Amino acid sequence: MNEYQFIRLSDWAAITFPGEQYSPATMSRWVKTHQIKPCPVKVGGRWMVQKDARFIGLSAANEGPYSDPMVERIMNYGR
Repeated sequence: MNEYQFIRLSDWAAITFPGEQYSPATMSRWVKTHQIKPCPVKVGGRWMVQKDARFIGLSAANEGPYSDPMVERIMNYGR
């Protein structure tokens, strides 16, 4: 059985980015745009994230595959 250690998103951000402070809105945007892997889960109104989660950023979060060929063409070639 896998045991995962979850911590609050704000605590994870403080560990991952020492010396930086991010607003709750910014951290929520990271979650909603899938910039943290594995994805955090909402528990009791708070975002909880695995302690060993990684911030992958927006460009890596938006990589394919895409279900719509037009979206894939736009994302890959910009047209």
